Amino acid sequence: MTKILTHNGRFHADEVFATAMLKILFNNKIEVIRTRDLSKINDIDFILDIGGEYNPSLNKFDHHQITFTEKRKNNLPYATAGLIWKHYGEKITNSTEVVKRLDLLLIQAIDAADNGIEGTTGNYLYKPYLVQDVIQSFRRAYNIRNKDTDLQDFLEAVFFAQNLLLREIAKIKANIQGEKIVEDIIKSSKEENFIILDKKLPWDEVVMNYKNLLYVIQYNEENDNWSIYAVRKSLNSFEVRKPFPSKWGGEEGSALEQITGVKGAMFCHKGLFLTVAKTKNSAINLAKLALNS
Repeated sequence: MTKILTHNGRFHADEVFATAMLKILFNNKIEVIRTRDLSKINDIDFILDIGGEYNPSLNKFDHHQITFTEKRKNNLPYATAGLIWKHYGEKITNSTEVVKRLDLLLIQAIDAADNGIEGTTGNYLYKPYLVQDVIQSFRRAYNIRNKDTDLQDFLEAVFFAQNLLLREIAKIKANIQGEKIVEDIIKSSKEENFIILDKKLPWDEVVMNYKNLLYVIQYNEENDNWSIYAVRKSLNSFEVRKPFPSKWGGEEGSALEQITGVKGAMFCHKGLFLTVAKTKNSAINLAKLALNS
């Protein structure tokens, strides 16, 4: 068993995810000890988020000491989760690309929160419920928390984090393969402003590199119909490069068929970023009509 030491008391997404990463790395064969009294602990394999020392050669991963200055290329400082991912992510995933993508998707937000860095602009209408909030939900309410339940609650949070990491790693690996297929489709497409996908594929990130692409037509196996998606201007915005015609918005069925003159037109979202058609041909006709509007 690999012995992992982290602090007791209130736990956070940082050390929870760091522990979950090591749990994956060592095939669940870990023992977790939670205490702040380092003098009483012997034969520890990893020390996480406590101890005042960052020394990868000794498996010591704290980031709170004044001498700690490790940052990413974007100047975001590391916390313990990020450090474990930096040193062991490739061993866990066997892929540098997966390590990079998951760091952007999940780990950087965890590190930012633990370092007291605001990860959002603050210009939102509601308070986002972030992954660190999910982890905090595993803490019991103040009036029923006690020392006997602390380790149990921590391990439940680790189990959740472990499964989340495994799911995201699997999805990223699949997306990398799927994006290569989309790249080939784009390069071989006879159309300049839209592509056609005959099955579900991850296209969102790929099309960002092709400014000429305005729509993506994709077959929906679940409903046996075709969606036409307006490509967004960026992954962080809902604003699209070319919205569907405003007169289509919110219309469906025969009403949309009459407005567009396209038989098989089914629905257009009032936000003008999605239109649905019964057949591939009707989807292509709608895309071409929207391009010329």
